Amino acid sequence: MKDHFKYILALFAAILFTLPSFAQKQEDYKDLLRKQPKTMHFTDTLRSPNKQKQFLRAVELAPSVFVYDEIVWRGSSTVTVKGMRFNPSMDNTLKCEIVENDPGLGKRLKRLNSVTRPLRGVVDLTVSYHNVPSGIAVDYLINNISVFGIGRSSDRKSKQK
Repeated sequence: MKDHFKYILALFAAILFTLPSFAQKQEDYKDLLRKQPKTMHFTDTLRSPNKQKQFLRAVELAPSVFVYDEIVWRGSSTVTVKGMRFNPSMDNTLKCEIVENDPGLGKRLKRLNSVTRPLRGVVDLTVSYHNVPSGIAVDYLINNISVFGIGRSSDRKSKQK
């Protein structure tokens, strides 16, 4: 029992010594987030006819489901959604017919949403897709990522004005 008390006392002392610098550390953390690379890149090949059908329908529905600042089409198979607010977009997606018709997809998206919701993410999303012999090759580029309202380059520009 004495050992447990010593560990608790040591933890308490460590917390007390770090409290005065907490505000500075929080500001340092915000600076670190601003300096981090704000790009993620994923690729996938949709091989099953069901997934291909769902993907093409999702591309069709995205402009009305996602909550965003601007959408830019480049050609017939590349679209960029700028300033997409993840939480409201996910809320709309979970109500979408594609998700309602596929319980497995709904379950995976709900799980993802429960993990990412506290982050309050805002991103720019570029999706490029092409038909290939094995299915549909999809390229996802997520950039200008902001979490907790920190990290948007547009936010920094507006604060400098």
